[in-house]
Amino acid sequence: MDSRKLSGEEIKEMKLFIISRSKRFEEPSILIEILDHFACKTEEILSEDKSISFRDAMQKAHHSFGVKGFAPIAAAWEAHTFKRYKAWRKQEIRNIVFSLHVLGISAFSLLAAKIFLMLNASQLLPTHGLEIMLPIMIIYSITVYPVITKKSAGNKHPLLYEKALEANYSIFVILVILIPLINDCVNISPVVGALVIGTLTMTFGINMILNRNMLKKVMEESVFAEKQLSML
Repeated sequence: MDSRKLSGEEIKEMKLFIISRSKRFEEPSILIEILDHFACKTEEILSEDKSISFRDAMQKAHHSFGVKGFAPIAAAWEAHTFKRYKAWRKQEIRNIVFSLHVLGISAFSLLAAKIFLMLNASQLLPTHGLEIMLPIMIIYSITVYPVITKKSAGNKHPLLYEKALEANYSIFVILVILIPLINDCVNISPVVGALVIGTLTMTFGINMILNRNMLKKVMEESVFAEKQLSML
């Protein structure tokens, strides 16, 4: 049995068909994944039945995926991408910790702790100052920075950016939310407060570098996927 190969125009029509099913499928990476399964099934049907038209074969191939259509393929891609970025994150943290970046981050952490103690000694901060310094970190980490990075990559590649961001969601955000609550219940000394600020500054610095590298990785993968898609 001779296998039937799809033409460039037929591949183009299949792309439009996939995108028409859901806006999320416009993501180049996931569009390639779905197209691979869809095209293989369509070619199989065309090879088995020489009398069937391309569009009928395409509809038949789509029906073969079941009532959920392409959704299971998309879900599998999302799960795989999340796990892949999780593994990347662990390795990237090791790379950052054992790089020269950690020296600069450590210096800023010590400086932050020192400034905290000086302000506290001057009684310029309420209580032990955590009520002011931590909210600044919270606002930046969960509002300003994600907006900046999403504007750079997320608008063009929302699904890939979303999965990468989920996998790289830092414990830093959890810490800066929990510590003010702990501070209300426990009398934290200025020295302990300085240690907290220094530790969070270090965590914050590592998180910033991690997210910068993540954004770079997302952009590189997106460009590669777009090139692959343009070649089909």
